[in-house]
Amino acid sequence: MQFITAKGSLAVQDGELYHTRYQELPQEFWDELNERKKNFKIDLDGFTDAAMVPAAVIDKWMAEGFNAYTAPLNEILQKLRVDGMDAFILCEDTTFGRGPIEN
Repeated sequence: MQFITAKGSLAVQDGELYHTRYQELPQEFWDELNERKKNFKIDLDGFTDAAMVPAAVIDKWMAEGFNAYTAPLNEILQKLRVDGMDAFILCEDTTFGRGPIEN
């Protein structure tokens, strides 16, 4: 898969400066995500991918104060669910323990 970059733009509206982040996800990204969901398995000898989170989402979280690079996996999965981004989760709900959802 080719590297997908997040993009941003600045705009002034009613005297306020706004920064918008976005990322175009090609069909190739969704195809790979669905293939990895279908073939998900836990790798006991190495790393297990539990989600494919786009860079724009990581950027948004970092701006909100949520550091996905240091957060435990269960917090990342919970944040994806709370933010309505379940589509990026590769594993079943019970694989890593769902736990209570907190807002």
